Amino acid sequence: SSPSTGDPDARPHAMLILTALALAWDGGATLLVSQPVVRAYTAASRVSPVSVLEEQAENGLIGTRWKLMLDVGQERGSWMPPAWGRSGDRARAQIVVSFESSGELRVLETGVYDARVVQWDGPGGWELKGEFVTFWLPHNGFRRSDVELKPARLYFSSQCWGSILSKRGILAIKERKLGWLPFLPTLNEGSFIVGIFEAQSHPIDAPPLGATLY
Repeated sequence: SSPSTGDPDARPHAMLILTALALAWDGGATLLVSQPVVRAYTAASRVSPVSVLEEQAENGLIGTRWKLMLDVGQERGSWMPPAWGRSGDRARAQIVVSFESSGELRVLETGVYDARVVQWDGPGGWELKGEFVTFWLPHNGFRRSDVELKPARLYFSSQCWGSILSKRGILAIKERKLGWLPFLPTLNEGSFIVGIFEAQSHPIDAPPLGATLY
């Protein structure tokens, strides 16, 4: 669909809308945040693989390259443990990714000093649902001071309009635990907000980040 008029990042309650997107990747995922959104549930997806591929084939994100600036740390509304990121430190990294027609998300470049904070573990994936896109990347751990994520997937949620990705989005992880009470098991994975990211278009002739090219 075509971009909406006006500044999409100035829409009322935009961050709440993006927060709800963190559950979009897996059907039945539970998003755990504080008031006014305490818990949101989604039914299992009934979209067939064929319709997903058809939707992606029509999407302008295919073949585009984006510079993503990640800012990981304690966020208001997150159900991460209170001690996590209490120092106020942030784990920051930047990457250049490309959206492939196969549904793969490829890491093309990383920041010069990012290896001190995170090491990415191969390609990830992406999925489009209407004007919202969710994508993920596997990593071997994220760490800076008391901001630490164990090796897993990092999920990105954002709005998009054709080939335009929103300037800002939300970062989340998924775990089978109940917020601040990890000893209580849950049937579904919970999505926990762990930060935010900014996105900038990064055409093929843009200056490199100056780090590893995958």
